[in-house]
Order: sequence, then C-alpha cells, then structure tokens
Amino acid sequence: MSFSLENIDLTVLDWPLAKGQLANHPSVYDFDAVCVHDTDGLSQLWSVPGAHLLPVIDFTGSLGASADLDASNLRIGDVEELHDLIDGFYDRRAQLQVDLVRSNDLADQILSRIYVCGNVLEPRYNGADKRLVAFNTTLDPEVIIVQVQALASRQLLTTSFFDRFHMCGNCSSARFNVHEECPSCRSSDLQEESYLHHFRCAYQGAESDFRQDDNLMCPKCRRELSHFGKDYDRPGQMVVCSSCRTATSEPVVGFICTDCGQKTDGDAIQTRDVTSAIISEEGLRYLSTGTSHLSLSSRSLRFADLSLELVIALNNSARSYNTSGTPFLLCYIDYEAEQQASIEFGSRQVAQARKVFLEAMIQALPHTAIRSRSSVYDYIFLPETDATQVHDLLENAHQSARASIRFDLAARLSLLGAEDLAA
Repeated sequence: MSFSLENIDLTVLDWPLAKGQLANHPSVYDFDAVCVHDTDGLSQLWSVPGAHLLPVIDFTGSLGASADLDASNLRIGDVEELHDLIDGFYDRRAQLQVDLVRSNDLADQILSRIYVCGNVLEPRYNGADKRLVAFNTTLDPEVIIVQVQALASRQLLTTSFFDRFHMCGNCSSARFNVHEECPSCRSSDLQEESYLHHFRCAYQGAESDFRQDDNLMCPKCRRELSHFGKDYDRPGQMVVCSSCRTATSEPVVGFICTDCGQKTDGDAIQTRDVTSAIISEEGLRYLSTGTSHLSLSSRSLRFADLSLELVIALNNSARSYNTSGTPFLLCYIDYEAEQQASIEFGSRQVAQARKVFLEAMIQALPHTAIRSRSSVYDYIFLPETDATQVHDLLENAHQSARASIRFDLAARLSLLGAEDLAA
C-alpha cells in the first residue's frame, strides 16, 4: 500500500521551489528533507543556503543513486526507513561546526554534504550523463570531480580509484563510438582475413588477393596454389580495409564522440580518473572546528550563528547606542540537557522541542523581539531595552516556555547588553 508524505509529520522543501515557500521559515533548517518532483535545473538546489545538507527524496524515480531515497513508489512499510534517513542527516548535521553549516564556499559545502550523507562519496556509471558517471549527490558530476581533486590535495578527503574514462577534447564527453580504423584512410569498414604465404615466390598477402572464383592464384607469379602445406600455408590473420584495400595486422583505434562528432586518434585521446572519497581525519577535524569565532562571553558565540535579520538589527542598535546611548539586549539560550534528551527521545524530537520553546518565549515578549535559531544557540533580540526592564518578563516567559514542551531541556538564558556588543 502506497502513501504520501502528507500522512506523516514532516516539513519538506519541494523542488522546484514553490513561490514564497521559504517565506514562512526563518531558515532552511526548519525543513526535514528536499522532495524532488522535477529534475530540471536540480543543481541549482545548491544555491539555496543549507539545502545541500538535507536528504533528497526523489518522487520522479529518475535520480537513482543521486537521491537519498526513491519515493516514486513509497509504501507504508518504508516509513521507518524514511525517518531513519532524516534522523541520521539531522544527527550528522548537528555535529558540523556552524561556520561550515553556513559556508558559501563550494568546497566546504561538498565536504559537509559528504559527511551528512554518511561520509562516503560514491561514483556510479550513468549513461544519461555525458561524463558517464554520477555521484550520490545532485551536484553536477563535473563540479564534483574537480572539487574532489582540490579537497584531496588539501588532505581533507581520502580517495580511491573507481575508473578511468576517455574524454573528448572538444566537449568533455565520455560517450564514444570506439572502433578499429584503417591506418591509411581511417575507414572502419574492415574485414578480417587469413593471409597466405606462397612458398615458391615467397609472396604473402590477403586471401582475397589470391582468390579467383573458386581457385587460388598468386598475384605475384600467377601460379595456381593447389595444395595447402605444399604450395602455401596460412600463417595468420590480417585486417583488410574494404575502402582502400590496405592490409595490416594492427589496425589503429579511433574515437568518435557521440555528443559533438569530434574524431580523435587512440594515441591522442584524453583520459580522466574518477575516484570515490571519504573524509580524512584532517577533514573531520576541519568540519568539527571550523574557522571564525567571536567571543561575546566566557562561552564562544559565532558570527555564523546569527541570521541576517539579527545581524542588521544588532548593527543598527549598536549605532544608536554609540550615538545616543539607546540600550538593547541579546538573550542567547543554551540547552544544557540537549545531548541527553537526544539520546532518550531522538534528535528530531529535541529539535522540535527547541522550536516550540523559542516560539513560546517570543509570544510572551514584546512584539519588537526578534528570534533567531541555530544549531548551537537560540537567540532573542530586544531593541531599546535594558536588563532591569525585562528581568521579570523574561523569567515568566522562561517558565511558560518550559511548560510548553514535554521534556526538560534545561534551557539557560544569558544576557548581553549594549556595552558588551557595541564597539
């Protein structure tokens, strides 16, 4: 029995993107998966920030191993597999350092994608692509091949040989008609024949040169060959061109690109090695530590944690504070029991609880409050506010939010004022 994703509690990002689909979600990380309904322009999915870290569910049935799950004939019995897939992606995504999660650098994105999908980049043969190869990702294979080489040179990936592909020098296709050719006229109209050796005059040639009706006649001395082993023998085979009659024991190999028609000699054809890859120890360290840090307190907060809306609001408020002394507050929320709760209830349940907790906090605060979610902290920005004004309000909001979730995350609220942030 088949079913649709509407039957289960998932928030999905549909591809192609529906108009305004992202408007109601502050972050793409509010989604559980990407559902592909049309493969046209699918590589552009990587231009949607964070979408490359979501599992790809294929409803077209055409992506094969490039998708994380083929849902073209999804059945009720597949629900557990689907949840395991989404939970696995969520758990591994949560382990990435936030700088890497939000990075716009393509190499960082590919490295992070390899990690969240199970730490293996696997090539496979794919006749539909002119490179004859596809990977377990929706990104263009040409881009993957180049970036894997670059990441391996930085010791962030460990590669293993998959196969060597011949490549057209004109259009980079690997789809060829490969055939033997005449070394003289390059025709592929070749026939294999025995070649004869006439003992009397020592002439050797293709059998067709000797054949006259049902008889064999030496083309050199014009004597008839009547007895095999006495007049002649057959020492081997040769290839004869039907176009120009050139005979050779070693025809040349030629390549004709089936995409652009370019002809290339076998000794001039370009090759390219394709590899599989796993993340190296150095790559794992890079994914867990990232790069930039901003120390706002004794615990390290990160610029990449902050949404664009929050960064703009902080900058505007910092200017107002520096010119007129207008206060503001940034409340950041740390969930001390998050790890233990993930073990007991699962990462997706914890993520949902964090979302509900933050929503409940916002509802109990002034309408000017701005929220921002991240993988590490959650934030609430309160413009034109100082700590003395909202102490009781925040405490009440905290208690209300705790009551709104079914297990305790031990949420801890910390405040940073204008004097901490404005410089």
